[in-house]
Amino acid sequence: MTVTIYQEGKLKIIFTNLGNSIESKIGAVSTWKFDKLPNDNFDIIYNPEISKLVQILISIDPFGIMILCGILLMTIHIAINFWYRKRNPIRKYSWIVIVGSLLVPYLSFYIFLISYNSIDNLIGVEASKQHGYYIFILFWLPIVFVIYLIIMWIIDCIFCSVLLT
Repeated sequence: MTVTIYQEGKLKIIFTNLGNSIESKIGAVSTWKFDKLPNDNFDIIYNPEISKLVQILISIDPFGIMILCGILLMTIHIAINFWYRKRNPIRKYSWIVIVGSLLVPYLSFYIFLISYNSIDNLIGVEASKQHGYYIFILFWLPIVFVIYLIIMWIIDCIFCSVLLT
């Protein structure tokens, strides 16, 4: 039996449990020949080098990225709502609250969903692209819509009461 590993471009550090290759070191082409199977399992381990940006994004995690972007979007939403209430303090309903309460949770969840693919694209071809059933977070979206709408409605009521006094 012959096991051959071909590497294109920059040589990558590979670890195996196959022993020394015929070439005595792992290079662009590494070959092992066996008369009988040396092990029950063949391990070929390769850890790709990833950039600092990817390391930071992996450590934050897509959920953390969603939370950070959600806080940023919520801050922008509150600022726009405050600006709107300064100009229209006596209006009963704020369309900014309603539209923002739909957009902010949706965009936050969308950022969560695309962050997996974004991190994979930054890693490159070495990315596993296996992340489980992360799509199930969308079941929380209606609940988050309602909670966020209530929070923003309370904040809007506070703005109205402060600006009218």
